Amino acid sequence: MDLYFLNIKDISDNDILDIKNHLPLRYLKSSSFKNEEDRLRCLGAGVLLRRCFPTLKEEDIFYNQYGKPYIKSKFFNISHSGNYVLLIIADNETGIDIQKIKSININNFNSILSDNEKNTLNKNSDFTFYKIWTRKESVIKLLGVGLKIPLKTIDTTLYDKDGFIKINNKIIYISTFEIEDYIYSVSSLNKEKIIKHF
Repeated sequence: MDLYFLNIKDISDNDILDIKNHLPLRYLKSSSFKNEEDRLRCLGAGVLLRRCFPTLKEEDIFYNQYGKPYIKSKFFNISHSGNYVLLIIADNETGIDIQKIKSININNFNSILSDNEKNTLNKNSDFTFYKIWTRKESVIKLLGVGLKIPLKTIDTTLYDKDGFIKINNKIIYISTFEIEDYIYSVSSLNKEKIIKHF
């Protein structure tokens, strides 16, 4: 699996022009954001796609019934938070989520946490919450079914115990990493090496 990183501060005028010319719907979507960072994160997803698939055009991107994008030649998934946009490309279904670590009220998230996760959080920090959250989100994105599967039923503490989690008869492997004050998780159906490209 190949994992690509983009800091939105590194998006150039040429990148934006390329998106406008080759991914015009993404460009239009980015123009709808009032917040400049939201606009750049949206453009950043297109920038990474075009860098990794230089001939990619809008008509090459398809969506499943739940809105998960795909192309015919490879599996990919995108996530963004703060200054970062991440793109994972694999030969099998994959999911990724990145979150900037900030202080939160964990009680606001009780409805999406399993009992094991709640017990883990009672003893730990915001970092642990984001580890759980990015794992859940990356699994949901791998499955590509939106919130059809309740987040509470994905118990990420089982991953720490068994090295994988099982959902819908699929064995899912999760890798979790840190970069600066961010945490991100990658989910895949195979235990593969992740090659990082900065």
